Amino acid sequence: MKFFKVTVLLAFLLPLSGCDGQTSEGKSHESAASKQSADRSSPNSDEYSRADEILSKKFGSTEEQIAKLHKEAEAGDAVAQQKLGFYYDTQKDAVNAFEWTQKAAAQGGAVAQRKLGAMYESGEGTQKDDVKAVEWYQKAATQGDVVAQVDLAMCYDKGTGTTKDDAKAAEWYQKAAAQGNAYAQLQLGYMYSRGTGVNKDLVKASEWYQKAAELGDAPSQYSLGYMYSHGNGVSKDSVKAFEWYQKAAAQGNASAKFGIGVLYANGEGVSKDYVRAYAWFNLAAAQGHSDAQLNRDRFENWMTSAEVKEGQRLASNWKKGETLLPPIRSLPESALQNHELSKQQTGTAFVVSSNGHALTNHHVINGCTEVKVAGHEGVAKVITSDSVNDLALLQLPGINNNFAKFNPEPGKLRQGEDVIVFGYPLNFAL
Repeated sequence: MKFFKVTVLLAFLLPLSGCDGQTSEGKSHESAASKQSADRSSPNSDEYSRADEILSKKFGSTEEQIAKLHKEAEAGDAVAQQKLGFYYDTQKDAVNAFEWTQKAAAQGGAVAQRKLGAMYESGEGTQKDDVKAVEWYQKAATQGDVVAQVDLAMCYDKGTGTTKDDAKAAEWYQKAAAQGNAYAQLQLGYMYSRGTGVNKDLVKASEWYQKAAELGDAPSQYSLGYMYSHGNGVSKDSVKAFEWYQKAAAQGNASAKFGIGVLYANGEGVSKDYVRAYAWFNLAAAQGHSDAQLNRDRFENWMTSAEVKEGQRLASNWKKGETLLPPIRSLPESALQNHELSKQQTGTAFVVSSNGHALTNHHVINGCTEVKVAGHEGVAKVITSDSVNDLALLQLPGINNNFAKFNPEPGKLRQGEDVIVFGYPLNFAL
């Protein structure tokens, strides 16, 4: 039976020393970023739960219910008009959808105004008119509708229905970003990194990428990884680059897959592994990433047939959410059959609450049959683990009077300050 001894130790995390790279990321972040696609609405923002509540709320569609809705709408009820517009939209009746949405918008409803702008922009139920689209987006955006703010910013960004104006695009992206819209935060990051509509500021660019990345936006996670990989706006940190590339790649981002391949190929932020580099190049190449295709083909010319076969196996078996990290060595099958208790290796953790909760790394407990803690009787329980972030939460046995206390004001921490870390994180990389 396998167990790990988990002790609580103080250790300094030593920085990685990079080596001369054999493989580069080729295209600039600008060209790679232009390939990214993102939903205009942030997955964590609540613009739809607020402004679109009426449109998203399910309602009956029997003749009696629709007749009642018509009666209320014809009497001038803005909510009924908006609902009726939504109903006809779901019925693919664009003309009636436009008519009732227009009536609701005329009464000042921000959601209806934004929807009307979208209908003018697409020519849905009316003649396409980008100028009118901008006018209605402006009305809704001024009322604080976050999606309309993004739509308006995009019009200024592209010069659709109005004169192209990068400064105004940045202004409206800023308003939407302040409301937590990940797409707007991503676009602000791009604008600060290029100096488009704002003064070029790589520090601010990385800050906006960070905000959107923490909301789970894959293009932002890739962009933040790129910043760490090249030291743009942040201190160069290949380990963090690898971490953010992993998060984006787990969501299927092709540029992040390519970036992971580069880091594996050069041994930057992770142990050098040509097989996994080839696998990630293969995955990115399958999505049309041209530099990944070139690197994949180049690697095939000098890798052994066994290495190529293993890389192809890893790539073909990959599914979204997977990281393709090297497996942790497990017990021999004979030991498991004989129920032998054998300590394979040790890890570290730190206690974070008086309830006995302790944090360690996923790679420490991955594959363990039992987790035992030095100084504690019994077996620790793995409450949850996260392979992408390489974290695991343990429940320690017995009473725990001493635990680590975090800075009560983490917002005051600044980059470059001395820190003490517990454990030996990212075992696969160090």
